[in-house]
Amino acid sequence: MTDRFLRERELRAMTGLSRTTRWRLERAGQFPRKRRISPGAVGWLESEVLAWMDQGIDGVQTVHVRPRLVA
Repeated sequence: MTDRFLRERELRAMTGLSRTTRWRLERAGQFPRKRRISPGAVGWLESEVLAWMDQGIDGVQTVHVRPRLVA
């Protein structure tokens, strides 16, 4: 199988996760790291994303977020 890069729109449709949620999971080491494709483009390896999806929700721990203060 040939691996390919998934771009933002396809990744969001595939995972159902927002960019911010994926960023938090990525920082916590719980989502595959994005790769720089060119100076202005990033992508995620499809094989890594599929492996992450196969491990299921049990592989994701709660990501703690600071509460937003609303005035």
